[in-house]
Amino acid sequence: MRFLPLVIIALLFACFGVIRWCLSKKKFQNNISIKIIKQPKAYLWLSAVGILIYIGVSLLFLLLPDSAYEGGHIPALVAFIVLTLISGIPLLLLLVFVLNWRITVEEESFTYRNMFRQIKIYHYADVTIEEKKASTRFYQGKKRIVTVSFLIENYDILQIAVRKYQRTHRKKN
Repeated sequence: MRFLPLVIIALLFACFGVIRWCLSKKKFQNNISIKIIKQPKAYLWLSAVGILIYIGVSLLFLLLPDSAYEGGHIPALVAFIVLTLISGIPLLLLLVFVLNWRITVEEESFTYRNMFRQIKIYHYADVTIEEKKASTRFYQGKKRIVTVSFLIENYDILQIAVRKYQRTHRKKN
């Protein structure tokens, strides 16, 4: 049991290496275009590192011997459940959100893919734009389609494309 911390650290480094390899492989497979809007890479790294820390702490809770706990396994189990609810689930949701959320800008429309990989196509003629302090909101009628934060790279591509299309087709916003 004295090698348990070393095993946990080795597992964390292995998981980190696998995630990094997967990300680099995906980067070379996808021809990243300027016409794609994605969430910032910082969100991806934050969630990946957070999940690795969560896995390490979870393994620590689960693999420590019974003598390490004063009250037996029940406090460790409660701590594991609380840790999962507070950090594990939100970090996993953030990772799924970052990996799946995407806007693809095209000639006369844009394709929006949400966190659950549901894809919807919206035509620029039906879209209205509302600028806020830190984001731009896009509406179809009174229904909000998507909000694009100014923290995202290429955040203004969609707004430029919509305004350009509406200007050439004489629709005022």
